[in-house]
Amino acid sequence: MSNHAKNSSDGFTLVEVVVALAILTVSLVVLLRVFSAGLDRLRVNQSESVASLLLQSLISGVGKTVALQAGVEEGDFPQKYHWRIEIVPYDDNEKSSPVSAYSVVATVVWQEAQNQKAISVKTLRLGPRNAPK
Repeated sequence: MSNHAKNSSDGFTLVEVVVALAILTVSLVVLLRVFSAGLDRLRVNQSESVASLLLQSLISGVGKTVALQAGVEEGDFPQKYHWRIEIVPYDDNEKSSPVSAYSVVATVVWQEAQNQKAISVKTLRLGPRNAPK
């Protein structure tokens, strides 16, 4: 009798092995989804950081590399980023001043998976009243 009890408690049954494999499979699928979502978010954050730095560079160049005059300018950065600057005279009632305010809207656009993403910044810049055309 003790020999029979000893044999029945050795090892795992087929049902226990199948249940353990099912639990392991579900756990691995969940972990892979979490890992994949984390990598996707990391890629999106990296793209947003690059776009933010490009936008900062773009807005700091207004009046230096981009003329401070009314109008729209567009161009491409290397990689997947496109930029646009819109400059319009700010409503200014003081006509005797040698300087005038300009509203500057700078935008960086890029493609992320199937979605188009964009970030913009709006600022005021002072420049000569009769900016060169």
